[in-house]
Amino acid sequence: MLIELASSEGNILENKQLIDNLNQTKVQSKQIEQSLTESKNLGLSLDQQRNVYSGFAKTGSDLFMVISDLIKMNNMYQFSLASFVKLFKRSLETRPQAGRIEDKLTMLSRSLTRLAFSEVGRSLFKADRLTYSLHFVKGIYPYLFGKNEWEFFIGMYLG
Repeated sequence: MLIELASSEGNILENKQLIDNLNQTKVQSKQIEQSLTESKNLGLSLDQQRNVYSGFAKTGSDLFMVISDLIKMNNMYQFSLASFVKLFKRSLETRPQAGRIEDKLTMLSRSLTRLAFSEVGRSLFKADRLTYSLHFVKGIYPYLFGKNEWEFFIGMYLG
């Protein structure tokens, strides 16, 4: 089109082919603009829907980190991502009934937490279960510990 504009002779307004091409470009431009607007709106909608699940995802990641940390207690306590995914799927199979999605996700988080605590706890030596319980609570509910309490439990409190 630029070549046509540069090579046109005489009055540009009389060049029918050039005007038709400009009109087609204008229509295409409007369609592209409309598609971009729709794409942006769809992206915002997807972000909103994804954010609904962020609390459940955080619970899952916190649980996985707590379970992964158990290797520091004993080298035998190695839990794979695959085993955690199985626990995650089992918690999804509970299919809690709730009117709102937020309530359902809260129930799923509780289910996953209970399931992870009990299943992993059963696989530990009895001597390590109390330590695991404290570590689990600290990892999932850190706000339950007051200032310096955790340091006291792990023997790092100097005050």
